[in-house]
Amino acid sequence: MTDKTEYLIYKLSDQMKGCIKIDADLFRKMDVKRGLRNEDGTGVLVGLTNIGNVVGYERVADGSLLPIEGKLYFRGYEIAEIVNAVLAEKRCGFEEVAYLLLSGSLPDAEELEQFPFPCRISVTYQLVGRKMLVQFAVENLGESTMYFQMGGHPGLNLPDYDPNRPISGYIALEGQPDSVLRATTQGCTEPERFPFPQERPGYVPICVDTFANEALIFDNHQITAATIHRTDGTPLARVESSAPAWLFWAPQGQHAPFVCAEPWYGLCDRIGFEGPVEERPYINALAARETWNGGYSVEVF
Repeated sequence: MTDKTEYLIYKLSDQMKGCIKIDADLFRKMDVKRGLRNEDGTGVLVGLTNIGNVVGYERVADGSLLPIEGKLYFRGYEIAEIVNAVLAEKRCGFEEVAYLLLSGSLPDAEELEQFPFPCRISVTYQLVGRKMLVQFAVENLGESTMYFQMGGHPGLNLPDYDPNRPISGYIALEGQPDSVLRATTQGCTEPERFPFPQERPGYVPICVDTFANEALIFDNHQITAATIHRTDGTPLARVESSAPAWLFWAPQGQHAPFVCAEPWYGLCDRIGFEGPVEERPYINALAARETWNGGYSVEVF
């Protein structure tokens, strides 16, 4: 490295430090939470739950906070302890944790035997150039047919978000989009089908009105891919999947800086559905000792 190069690096470093510095008083004045933290280092309270908890610090005797390695708890159990026990004993931990999340307690041997289904689920991520491949694999370890659903939840940032502008971008749908289902507050879908907002065929504005009913749910393989565009039409990212159902979501009634494009291998129940699990819409039936594969990709432009 030459002296001139080294000088330039130090010069740029100092300039970068200066141009990104923000007066700390502004954070207090405008009540901005840095890194989802209060000024004393405690986490910002964003909701109430008795299902999970994340701990990243300990309070010492003088009242100050001591950062620690993060710990995740499900229903009061530290997840690292559960994982270590499962790996050491070569058990299938998915069913145990699912039972814990649902019931609030870990199952005993008899309860676990009756709790379907023994399985192994893996999600792998692979970067290929500017594309991320997400692959699902579900292995049925039992001796009977296993029924399940699977889906992705990619959220995409909207760089043109401006709280004073009504539209933050567009969703360009590929396939044959025709109509959508609506979800109810109970998590079911209404029996009717509805049109969806379009500036032109297959071109959906990302705005409060589009998500007035919370989500756009496309079923029947209507969608094969979706590209998120900036307000000037420049493509940002493309999500592709063979999933039979897709959900596009942003917070209901809010002007948000992101949108979710979610491929689903499954679908929530219609209102009033009381049938067996194997009759749920788009349920996946996996024979004993077989493996199912699915997934999606996200390409950034």
